[in-house]
Amino acid sequence: MPPAEWLQKADEESDAKRPRRSCSHLVRDDSYYIRRSIQSVGGLLWSAADIAMAARLFSSTNTRHPTVVFAEEEEKRRVFTLVYDVLRYKSILNKALSDLHFFKKHPQFQERYQHVWLLFFDLYKRDFSPRDALDAKEETEFQEQGLFEIEIALWNTRVRLAATVARLRIKNGAHSLSMLIPQHLQQKKSTLEEAIITGWVNGFRNSVKDVCKAVENVSISSLPKNEDDLHPMTYKTDHLLPRFIHIMPSSREDIVHLPIVLNHHLILQERTFCIGPAVMAQLLKDFALTGIVAQTHVNSIVTMAYFANLLVNNEKIEKLHVFGAGKKRDACIQYLKHLGVNNTEVHEDNFADLSPDNHVLNNVIGVLATPPNTNSSVIDPVDLALARGGDLELLHQLTVEDLSRIPSREEIEHLLTEQQETLRRAMSKPQIQFIVYETHSRFESENSEMTNVLIEELNTYARDMHLEELKKSQGEKQSEQPEKPEGEQTAEDKETLEKEKSIEHEEPPAPLPNIVVPLSDLFELGTLPNLCPGNEKCLNLQSEGVYLALIKRKEITRLDPKYMIKMAESRGLFGRSEGSKQKQQSGQSSKAKATLAALQNRSDSLNDSKKGNKIKVEMERIAAPTRSSFLKDSRTPVHVPDPCPRHAYHLSQDGKPKVILRKITRNEPLTLSEEKDLIRRLYYSYRLPDKSKLPLYNALPPLKFWNSSAEEIEQYIRKQLFNRRSRQVLEKNESNRMIFNVGRRIQLSEFQNLVSSPEQKLYWNEKSTKITK
Repeated sequence: MPPAEWLQKADEESDAKRPRRSCSHLVRDDSYYIRRSIQSVGGLLWSAADIAMAARLFSSTNTRHPTVVFAEEEEKRRVFTLVYDVLRYKSILNKALSDLHFFKKHPQFQERYQHVWLLFFDLYKRDFSPRDALDAKEETEFQEQGLFEIEIALWNTRVRLAATVARLRIKNGAHSLSMLIPQHLQQKKSTLEEAIITGWVNGFRNSVKDVCKAVENVSISSLPKNEDDLHPMTYKTDHLLPRFIHIMPSSREDIVHLPIVLNHHLILQERTFCIGPAVMAQLLKDFALTGIVAQTHVNSIVTMAYFANLLVNNEKIEKLHVFGAGKKRDACIQYLKHLGVNNTEVHEDNFADLSPDNHVLNNVIGVLATPPNTNSSVIDPVDLALARGGDLELLHQLTVEDLSRIPSREEIEHLLTEQQETLRRAMSKPQIQFIVYETHSRFESENSEMTNVLIEELNTYARDMHLEELKKSQGEKQSEQPEKPEGEQTAEDKETLEKEKSIEHEEPPAPLPNIVVPLSDLFELGTLPNLCPGNEKCLNLQSEGVYLALIKRKEITRLDPKYMIKMAESRGLFGRSEGSKQKQQSGQSSKAKATLAALQNRSDSLNDSKKGNKIKVEMERIAAPTRSSFLKDSRTPVHVPDPCPRHAYHLSQDGKPKVILRKITRNEPLTLSEEKDLIRRLYYSYRLPDKSKLPLYNALPPLKFWNSSAEEIEQYIRKQLFNRRSRQVLEKNESNRMIFNVGRRIQLSEFQNLVSSPEQKLYWNEKSTKITK
């Protein structure tokens, strides 16, 4: 008889000799039930109802976004924690079931292997003891999921299952089954660390001070400053992350049911995914940049809300743009609305697929790149799955047995491609000054290798582009040189031309040496900021399970006055130092010379700024015409600017300039526009006694006054105004006298009509004639 068949027969005989008890709750009485608290990773207890919900999750066809509805967030965490524990122990559970040929004896359960793992793990955690009594609701849920049949089959094989598990443990020298699971699936936190609840304060709802006061109201005191480790019924704020808090209650229910948690004042989250946003927020303060911040992917909805909380107090940051939401965009917007976040815009489009013509990135100055990765170094996979809305597929991916080995490039090619395209898109925008690259992987192909290769690739591309522009400019110069006609070309010219053509065909032209690339076009790996000054080793990214890299431009562009002055100096607007030498090359066009001069001026200015040399001012650069020079210039201008109200008000309040006309000589007469401008400036001077708007076109000063001072011109205008007023007074008096005489004649004619005798008419006619004369 083969050994396998003998062992199987011996097991069947031994089972036949042992007394059995039915698993069905209908057969057992109440005295048989033993109350046991089944505890999972993280100190969570699960019940029969949680087992039924876990079975419903395993039955879901959409593992990325299961449609299972939970009563509360705490129930969802318990169920996902149970599912994660089952998947962690699945290799051992499957080994024990295979040794007993369980699926051969019960082929009807072969397609429901995950439900078998679930009930087998629950039986092991109960020490192969009977289950507690089920209530009516739990019985209905078990019946709907078809769990009673599987539970009866496992219960009938419980003795052999327990023996098989014991043999596996003894064979490998393990004190418990947790030592048999792969290294990357073993829990690294201690029991005390599992009892700590972490979260951050929602600044859109409440302040850190008020939240700490609410925690103290439930008899949880603040940890003394001279202590670092929490003990039961204490809390402390995080030394690294802003607005973050750690609490160790007597039980988890004491915190999760508080009003500050239910009303979204305190958001519970593991701190690993909050380090990247905290570093990004600190860099924005250090670089003093102004604009919009972007996040490339929605790796966690809760993390996105925390990032928005850190940016709300930075006045220079307008808003946060988050990309890659996809079908979860509406859910993200609804969650942010519940939290009161109002400085974030969620986009459905993928960041790497944005077209160059898309204006959504126009004012973006910093990017938090969080592309998909293997998540092989995540400390709390359950928290990540819950933060992604209940991602069951993530738990399946993170519980693969061979995850500890280094995968080949073909296996993770899709992840590497997404990471490369994301970083290229962010680094190709000239207005983006730095990128914080975040992954939760322990593979170098996703971390340092990715950043180093892309930085070298982008810097090489920048040098090639500047070299190509310089070659084009030199080619234009050579094409602009006039060629001699064929009749005028000598034999020597033809021979030289043939030699040059033969050389061009034989060897390609050598690249131009010493190509100076602006520092703003080059990238480098920067140093991460110190989030806790005074303690250099306060952050260990490897122990936190996160990789962060700062990719920044070698010269950060800030559009502030100080930087604009510096750029003006570097581009030669304020001249060049005396020690700088201008290299001229024959055969270059004016465009090539200008390009080389600009590059040389930039490099010279950077060197001179370090040496502290004085800058020689070029008069032709600072003598550019201004509005004031246009108004004071007596020559015919090409373009006369529009009147400036502020300048006119200044003249009316403070007086006209000391010298109106420039000290130059001219022979041509003034134009109409010059006359109007001159009269306007003279007329609105406060020194003139009369403010009435009199036409002065006929009172312009003669040519001899053009080079005179303002006082002499004023005297001339005063005299002209006085003569004009005198003539106006005389003309007014003459007109009044004529009106008086006419009225007088009318009165005499009316009086004559009253005189009836001819002698009287003759008398009055002679009288009126004398008066009129």
